[in-house]
Amino acid sequence: MKRDDFFKEGDDGRWWYEHFSACMNERYHGEMAARFRKKDDNIRIAVGFIAIAGLVITIFSLFPQSGTIWFWAVFVLSFALSVGSLCVAYVLNVFPFKEKELLHIELQRRWNDLRYELELLRNSIERSSVVNLKEDHLERFEDLLRKKAVITDDEPPTPDKKLLDECYFAENERRHGTGNRTDTQVRDLRDKKAAASQPAAANAS
Repeated sequence: MKRDDFFKEGDDGRWWYEHFSACMNERYHGEMAARFRKKDDNIRIAVGFIAIAGLVITIFSLFPQSGTIWFWAVFVLSFALSVGSLCVAYVLNVFPFKEKELLHIELQRRWNDLRYELELLRNSIERSSVVNLKEDHLERFEDLLRKKAVITDDEPPTPDKKLLDECYFAENERRHGTGNRTDTQVRDLRDKKAAASQPAAANAS
């Protein structure tokens, strides 16, 4: 395989396609980890709030007060806090946000490692100054494809499709410039570059 074809920009370029995929998935799992971290933090804040409110009510209940209004106020607040504690405990047990955050952090790290190894492979190929890829380069690339397959098998079965699409568009924009997010926009940009390069090539000849 020719080196230029291997690194060709777009889905036809094998290295380009795999590097794009690794960057997109690394971004996706970073966003997912941040989402679950925020949810876990909010639950823990709620736990702290309920604990403090319960302590305040307990302290006030130690002081004798006359009248039924005070009694019912303490009763209603205590009941509300009990229900709130039950709800928080249910959420913590049914929705393990911390575990999901750690899962996505680990997947983000693995995609990051794959991206880094793809970049090391490219540097090695470019330093060799060959026109056609060497056998050991292709073998290393196949090893990375097998590594990708293992990571893919460990992915959660139901990804957030909307966020995944957003990460795809964001990676397009990172590579091609602001405003070039969709496949159509990227294709139009490539066509403009190709059209601009033709007169320059004609003048050079």
